[in-house]
Amino acid sequence: MNELYELINKISDAIEQAKFLVIGDVMLDQYVSGAVSRISPEAPVPVVHVESEANGLGGAANVASNLASFGCPVHIIGVVGNDEQKDLLAQEFQKKLISYSMIVDPSRPTTVKQRIVSKNHQLLRMDQERAHDINPDVEEQILKEVNAALPKTDIIVLSDYLKGILSEKIATIIIALANQRHIPVVADIKPKQAKAARYNNATLITLNKEEAYELHGEKDEIEQVGKALVRKFNSNVIITRGPEGISVFAHNYTHHVQTAVKRVFDISGAGDTVTATLALALVHGADLRDAAVLANHAAGIVVNKPGIATLTLNELKAIFRSELAEHIRENIEVKQFVLETQMEKIDAIAKKLIEACKNNKKILTFGNGGSACDAEHLATELIARYKMSRNAFAAISLNSSGVVLTNIANDWGYDFVFQRQVEALAQPGDVVVGISTSGKSASVNNGLEAAKKRGAYTIALGGKSHKEDGGKMVEIADLSIVVPSNHTPRIQETHITIIHAICEILENELLKQGVVSIQNYH
Repeated sequence: MNELYELINKISDAIEQAKFLVIGDVMLDQYVSGAVSRISPEAPVPVVHVESEANGLGGAANVASNLASFGCPVHIIGVVGNDEQKDLLAQEFQKKLISYSMIVDPSRPTTVKQRIVSKNHQLLRMDQERAHDINPDVEEQILKEVNAALPKTDIIVLSDYLKGILSEKIATIIIALANQRHIPVVADIKPKQAKAARYNNATLITLNKEEAYELHGEKDEIEQVGKALVRKFNSNVIITRGPEGISVFAHNYTHHVQTAVKRVFDISGAGDTVTATLALALVHGADLRDAAVLANHAAGIVVNKPGIATLTLNELKAIFRSELAEHIRENIEVKQFVLETQMEKIDAIAKKLIEACKNNKKILTFGNGGSACDAEHLATELIARYKMSRNAFAAISLNSSGVVLTNIANDWGYDFVFQRQVEALAQPGDVVVGISTSGKSASVNNGLEAAKKRGAYTIALGGKSHKEDGGKMVEIADLSIVVPSNHTPRIQETHITIIHAICEILENELLKQGVVSIQNYH
């Protein structure tokens, strides 16, 4: 999450540098709000006493509105009717500081979505629109505006709501022009088989799960659907999947992002927010995976707002700031608990290692995955140094030889990789340290059991796994510390803290006893 927080900071610092061009079906959203106190005597419908009216931006205009709310310079090209609503739409663009080129088509009205709302509940929606393809004269005017805007454009967003603006000619030419100029194109499309091919070779195509199924032709597994659409469009594809999150399908990888939505108030316009956020992240150098995570969190914010809403970069930044704070807070709480309850055990482990070092005995360490790194870390601190330059201690990490590990795993199975080495190396008086976040690792447990049979003293560093405290490992070891968390990262972070505390106690005590001396190496 820290990388994403830094990405948002990077975007924030350069927010005015990238220029956005949005092209598509612009709409005027109108909200009529009021109270309902009775049912009409004329028909079984509520009577709404109008209290307020408000206008907003919808469709492609809402994509532009989201970008403007982030602070991006954005220009939008669309088609409107020769009516009063086009002027209301222009007023909303001006309020948002969005520059615009609206081509008037007398054959259609300005698209309007009027919603009747009471106490944040939508009672009725009335649509005013025409969805026929634009005529050649309007196409030429759009292309003229596009050509004028391209020299000062860093990314293009095509927002298709099937109102006829993004005709085959318009979409095909825009993508070709953009590719010639190396301008990325993000296309939010709708699933009409006859019309989909016009978006071939876009940089990124976005659509929701049902739209993806319709374009694919059947409800296969989402993996098959996404990969097929990448081939179909020769484009990266992002599929929004509601409660299941967002799936990224690139030419060479697939990535799934879990949903960030905790509560849904109103999903209106969430797709526009996703499209805008993806474009914002991509133009500032993010890869598709990070762009999808940002878009996922942005959608999680707007669906908690009534109506068609937008968000700011500060709102998006606050999510990652709070997640970072929660990470640190959790880390502190776990370590605080260890400080209050485990210090005697940490001191006892240090004394066992001190005894081994004084008597020229070995310290063997091992673990799997991140715990293997911790085992290597402990052995390295003992062999080289923790804080002071002093004579070396005999420590061996059983994770250090890939040849030995793979040989044993190949001949006997991975469960025996540490047991076999312990049987070869451990002697009475040695100390063997097994590290596992769950305590259920067969390889670690087998290693500890073998050490006990060899007369070595066994130590376990573990964590909680489900409702178990440390798993079987703590039953085997002579001395164990269980980190009170079932989150692997918190456990591993605390293991490193414990290891450092042990090393500091060990070095200071052995220096005090005169067992080690300070040495300088050149």
